[in-house]
Amino acid sequence: MAFFGLGLVSLSIMAYAVLAEYEFNVLGATLFHLAINLTAALVAGFVLSFNLPFMIAYGVIAALIAVVVVFVRRDLFFSRLASAGATPSTG
Repeated sequence: MAFFGLGLVSLSIMAYAVLAEYEFNVLGATLFHLAINLTAALVAGFVLSFNLPFMIAYGVIAALIAVVVVFVRRDLFFSRLASAGATPSTG
């Protein structure tokens, strides 16, 4: 179950990166969600039978793709942290 959770978090990271390109358009979000659902429907037998090797591969591959996405789009994921650290906070 942990690998399934890892895959879901990874898909969230990928969705954020894809949807940020289109200014978080609802149509883009719908199409991304549809693509994930269609893919899940194609491999439903593996998911519903809790095939452990499949779930491990799913989680690891999705996590690797998410790491690549974060690395390639690091300005999207880390720009707020960098700008927050550069300005002094007043309270």
